[in-house]
Amino acid sequence: MYIVIDKEKKTIIHINPAPLSQDLTERQIYADYNPDTMQIGKTDAPLLPKYWKITEEGYIQELSFQEKVAANLIPLPPDKKIVNDQIVEKSEKEKYENGLISLEEIREDRTERNATYFRRIINETNSIFLSLLREKEWKNMDITDIQEKLKNEFLNSVEIYFSMKNLIKDLQDESIFDIDLEKVWRERINYLERLFLEVYESNENPYLTRLPDDPKVE
Repeated sequence: MYIVIDKEKKTIIHINPAPLSQDLTERQIYADYNPDTMQIGKTDAPLLPKYWKITEEGYIQELSFQEKVAANLIPLPPDKKIVNDQIVEKSEKEKYENGLISLEEIREDRTERNATYFRRIINETNSIFLSLLREKEWKNMDITDIQEKLKNEFLNSVEIYFSMKNLIKDLQDESIFDIDLEKVWRERINYLERLFLEVYESNENPYLTRLPDDPKVE
């Protein structure tokens, strides 16, 4: 099949259904063909794609996804971009450079994301901490197993605290939380340390039900 289009308007002037195997000349394709104002495209496909172009070699080719977006054939939100023929979110840097967000909005968004991350970490740790100390099977556990559990939980809490200390301070400075995060975390570590030492020194199984309430970070 051969398609003759207007070069400027890109509208179809003539369709010649002859197969490409006939290798027709321009005048055989269309008697009134004018190379100055017209262009010929050819394809073996029985139907034209919805959006297409004529390549430098003269073949009809469907537009790529990116070409469709560039031609406004597919709407693209300002905060999105095309990567490997897929719509993806622009980075913060790109959004800022495009005037879509301000530095203040970036700071607030990062602060809230950090706060959400910290809430998840501290609440997950709270859950592990309380379930560990209230496990009923402690009644029948060997003292060395209890000591090992306490030691691991204490060391994990200390590690988390020091790795997140700067984040805790930043979030506290931003007034994200009403409670004193530093105090909450230090109290937990101190309590674990006391409990850890108590169990080691007594070398007895203290079936633990006497627990302070752990504040949940809202």
